Amino acid sequence: APGVDEKVWYRSKVDPKLWCKGDTSSDEIDGHYFAWYVYHELVADESEKKEIASVVRRVTDHILKHDLTLIDHTGIKTRWGIWAPSLINLDPFYYDLRPLNSLEILCFLKVASHIVGDPRYARAYDDLIEKHHYLVNALMMRRGEYGQWPYINHSDDELLYVVYYPLLMLEKDP
Repeated sequence: APGVDEKVWYRSKVDPKLWCKGDTSSDEIDGHYFAWYVYHELVADESEKKEIASVVRRVTDHILKHDLTLIDHTGIKTRWGIWAPSLINLDPFYYDLRPLNSLEILCFLKVASHIVGDPRYARAYDDLIEKHHYLVNALMMRRGEYGQWPYINHSDDELLYVVYYPLLMLEKDP
């Protein structure tokens, strides 16, 4: 992919005791938002909820600041952290990401809105649906070429499950 650095491990700028992986994938971000949501709802006490909200805010703000792409420590977008309408809706290189990545970013924004309570996340969510057709994009999952071999990718099914759950639990608009 254009502009992707090799996978490297580096020390966190936020907490130097932590190691971070460069070229983090959307898969890993999916897992984090799922875990943050489930832990927040089912396990966390008030102190942990504040800590989760702080992390969710930092990650979501980072994605929003970089036009819905995941930028790693090198300042380059990662290979799979692509959620920007200009890329998944308009760039043929990212066409295959359109259905799943549309659902992913909707999940991230819905979880962030719920946990952090910042209305910017709800506005960004609505904007992706109303102006950039992310719900229509989501309908392309398992349709046409996406539902035919060789496009069936069972790891994508797992990613769908982890983004569907928070979306189905949090969405109140039928």
